[in-house]
Amino acid sequence: MICIMGSESPEYATDECMEQVGITDPSYSEVAQCQTSAEGEQLLHDLGVATKSLNPELTWVPWITINEVRKGEGGRGGDSNLIKSTSFFLI
Repeated sequence: MICIMGSESPEYATDECMEQVGITDPSYSEVAQCQTSAEGEQLLHDLGVATKSLNPELTWVPWITINEVRKGEGGRGGDSNLIKSTSFFLI
C-alpha cells in the first residue's frame, strides 16, 4: 500500500509494486479486475465508510486498527513499529 500511495501515479503503480514486493498470487490481472469491478468498488466504498467513522478520527497514514480498535503509543511513533503497536492486543 505504501508503494502504491507513494507513487506519483498510484493508479498505474499496482503492477510495479506487486512485482517489487514479490506478490504473484493473486495475479496483477486478478487485482486489476477486482479494482474495476462492482465488488471492488463496493469494498473500496465500505473501507471509506469505516475510515470516516474511526474514533479517534484518522489524522495520518498508516492508522493501525485491529478489530476496529486503535491501540498503541500516542502520536505517530506507534505506527512506525507494528509489533510494538500491536503488542497491547497480545496481552
